[in-house]
Amino acid sequence: MIPGSPHNSRGSLLSRALMRVAALAPQPKRMMWKWVYESLSRRGGLGDFMNFGYTPLDGETLELELRGDDRPRRHVIQLYHRTVAAAELAGKDVLEVGCGRGGGADYMARYLQPRSVTGVDIARGNVAFCRQVHDVPGLTFREGDAEQLPLPDARYDVVVNVESSHCYGSFERFVGEVCRVLRPGGAFMFSDMRGSDSHHASIEEVAETFRNCPLEVVEYTDITANVLASLEQEHERIEKFLHDEVPRLLRSSTRDLVGGQGGRWNDALRRGEAKYVHYFLRKP
Repeated sequence: MIPGSPHNSRGSLLSRALMRVAALAPQPKRMMWKWVYESLSRRGGLGDFMNFGYTPLDGETLELELRGDDRPRRHVIQLYHRTVAAAELAGKDVLEVGCGRGGGADYMARYLQPRSVTGVDIARGNVAFCRQVHDVPGLTFREGDAEQLPLPDARYDVVVNVESSHCYGSFERFVGEVCRVLRPGGAFMFSDMRGSDSHHASIEEVAETFRNCPLEVVEYTDITANVLASLEQEHERIEKFLHDEVPRLLRSSTRDLVGGQGGRWNDALRRGEAKYVHYFLRKP
């Protein structure tokens, strides 16, 4: 156990209990995560991004020239840029499934010149926040379930999914929906964390689903080290959010969700029990 880990706290016990419920069946898992993110949507301390971030390593450069208020959010923006850059979004219709508080969709719309960006999220509070805060031409938000998208067939050139799919009841059903809404030749840009147990969901499930779906894998990269480097650099911001925005009883379980040091995801990534992976897939 990493020093400072809250595994024996009441908050951590609550987190474990919720994960056991979620593992029983797809519907409880989906409903539990919807409740969790509805709750987080009412807490503004982490701003309009809900991801662990990405830090370039080993000489890699992302060449992001961020402006104004975007500069302090470099790490969380970099995860989006690393996820979508190879799809070359300029002039394309982009869908983000699991858009959260909309920071990633807003970044793509303002910096990468797509024709349109649509953000979909299951949490009504997130969608309301996005519509109020993000006013960018061509950017829209709507409520919807990743496993039953309220969208027409073959509508999008690019589908983006960042740190969201581990919450879904059926990853296979979600990927089927991605295939349905993508145009021929379209790209699916995916980054998320996966483990080997029921709490973290299965990394094998991701690989098996992608092997069996119509999409072709263009790139697979393990970016765990980059994500952990980002969490290290974001440590003070995460702890400030937990102290200022989260009731004491819920801090341990929330630390799990936001990647804080001592939380279950952070520990699992450090111990090699989970991985953070990136896939770039294309529809024939």
